[in-house]
Amino acid sequence: DGGRGGSGQEISQLSPDDSSALLLALLGHRQPVWGAAFSANGNIILTKGYDGAGGWDAYSGEQISFLEGAQSAAVSPDGEILAAITHGEDDQDMLSIVNAVGELDATPLPADWSSDWDPMQFTPDGSRLVLAGWNSSIGAPGLLVWDVARGSVVQRLVGTVLELPITDVRAQPWADYAYGYDTITFMTGGHANPISDIAFSPDGRFLASASWDGTVRIWNLRAGRTERCIEVDEQVDLVDFSSNGRELATISSHWVGNDTIILRFERW
Repeated sequence: DGGRGGSGQEISQLSPDDSSALLLALLGHRQPVWGAAFSANGNIILTKGYDGAGGWDAYSGEQISFLEGAQSAAVSPDGEILAAITHGEDDQDMLSIVNAVGELDATPLPADWSSDWDPMQFTPDGSRLVLAGWNSSIGAPGLLVWDVARGSVVQRLVGTVLELPITDVRAQPWADYAYGYDTITFMTGGHANPISDIAFSPDGRFLASASWDGTVRIWNLRAGRTERCIEVDEQVDLVDFSSNGRELATISSHWVGNDTIILRFERW
């Protein structure tokens, strides 16, 4: 629900000028905390732990809301809305939204959609929320665009699954992996493996999605399609736009030989 978490785990906020100066101690999580972020206006701190997601006043440290069991969560740019994926009856995924006065609204996600640990983020103007997840109707990951005012899905950003005979010229690059089958199935126009991170361009026109399939896709939200696909040799874990929106930074994990974290910059 939208109530407060119990006492337990402590999160500390330190001043950038003096790392020994404790400004706030946020008490509420009962299990380890694995993520924290400020709202765009700096008024709210969002925390994500194994017991749920919490929203905190960044100045007083007061806990504003807590969603038990939530793993994926986001806070609106103005700090007025906390959104998270929770589980309803029959373990159905729900989009739970808590407003500034603590009122909770929970809406089931589409029946063919599941999101749990997947990334989610508000558009820069806070009018929409994008959720990564798994689309069971095509057996592949994708993105849901949720209109905050309407309280409903307004767009799906997904690819197309093609099943082609291995003699088709489009299937030739993968024919060696068919292992005797007459057809091969692959994804076009979308991600083939889970989406690990998402980020909006500063003007909110484009969305970048990073995936374990080794690609970053830049989506044109108005057109609802991929504007560009950037191929990377390794799975991509994190992505973000530069302040002018023309460059992308990505972080990848390379597990061949020594474990390596690779930072790349790409102009698109």
